[in-house]
Amino acid sequence: MVVNMKVACIQNTIYTGDIPSNTNDFISRIVSCNADVIVLPEMWFCGFDYQNLKSYAKETSGIIDILKSNGKGKIIVSSMPEIEGEDLYNTVYVVGENRILAKYRKQFLFSPQREDEYFKASDNDITVFEYKGVVFAVATCYEIRFPEIFRIGAYKGAEVFLVPAIWPAAKSSHWLTLLKARAIENQAFVVGCSSSSVVRGEKVLKCGYSAAYDPWGEQLFALGEESSMTSAELDISKISAVREQIPSLRDATKKFNIVKL
Repeated sequence: MVVNMKVACIQNTIYTGDIPSNTNDFISRIVSCNADVIVLPEMWFCGFDYQNLKSYAKETSGIIDILKSNGKGKIIVSSMPEIEGEDLYNTVYVVGENRILAKYRKQFLFSPQREDEYFKASDNDITVFEYKGVVFAVATCYEIRFPEIFRIGAYKGAEVFLVPAIWPAAKSSHWLTLLKARAIENQAFVVGCSSSSVVRGEKVLKCGYSAAYDPWGEQLFALGEESSMTSAELDISKISAVREQIPSLRDATKKFNIVKL
């Protein structure tokens, strides 16, 4: 297992429906980023243009190919629309080693913004995958409010949680508090990556506040509302050290007779 792993977050503006601009902006940062893992915001290449999402989903396979060719030597965590038959999913693809390493379809859809009217909620379990000996799990935006997802991930062995999002700046205190809470209660690293803003016509939604926390709940980085790219070195040995010092996860496993899922 690696001792340290560098995880980066690209917090850029998303221009709703402008696939060329979004792709060029994010890919240029991916190419210049020296990290093991790169997390992108939710729906980064098209935004939540609901009326056209099925059309944009036809571009997803091509975007995956672009990520493969520009993300060599790293893995990229990318939320994109996925179409299967008549159903549309908000799906996180983990792309690396010239292939799709893992895929996760969002289970909890944000009904106040009508996400549930356009996407189908997944009925699958949380996805975990291993990279360089470290076990990762993925959740998406609104799902940070559901601690059950993260605990299931921890029971499945997750050590690092990656959370792509588009999270409004007006609710940044919730976002930061929940990221920290998920890290503390699961004694794991949690990295949340939001867009800096979302532009739709003349409307601009301020977002930002991408952040990362270690298993002790210490903040590793935190951005404001600006477009930026940042990273943190994760000391993987800290996970076992914290879990040994305060064995809450182990105690829960014993109490509820949890066998590693």
